[in-house]
Amino acid sequence: MIKPLCAQNFLADSNQYIEALYKKIESDIEAVRNCYDKRPTNRYDNEALAWMMLLDGCFLLRFIRSPANTGKYLGDHQINFVEEDLLLLENQLPFGVLKLIFEGANFKVGLPVEKKMKEFVTDAECPEWSTS
Repeated sequence: MIKPLCAQNFLADSNQYIEALYKKIESDIEAVRNCYDKRPTNRYDNEALAWMMLLDGCFLLRFIRSPANTGKYLGDHQINFVEEDLLLLENQLPFGVLKLIFEGANFKVGLPVEKKMKEFVTDAECPEWSTS
């Protein structure tokens, strides 16, 4: 339930329509599939995979743009968990999907999404259990 709320918030803040973004992702769905091992993505038809990428991508971009404001949806301990979880290899989204979502964004305030993404990745703390 949290992802749809965050995605809705991201879309409203970025002045974009969900249907238009879905069409952009769905039209490039084979490139998305090529970013993953075939077995896991074969469980999803094109429509389901495109919606999943859109929902996850909007959530991720909303979180990166303003993790503190995500607090109305998540508690502090959950925010810390999400920050670490997003950096795990198995949770990565293709940059092409994120770019399709943010390239048409029109935010009234804040840094451009690409700069916020760079800050998020470079400022991320490695978990204690992680090796270099």
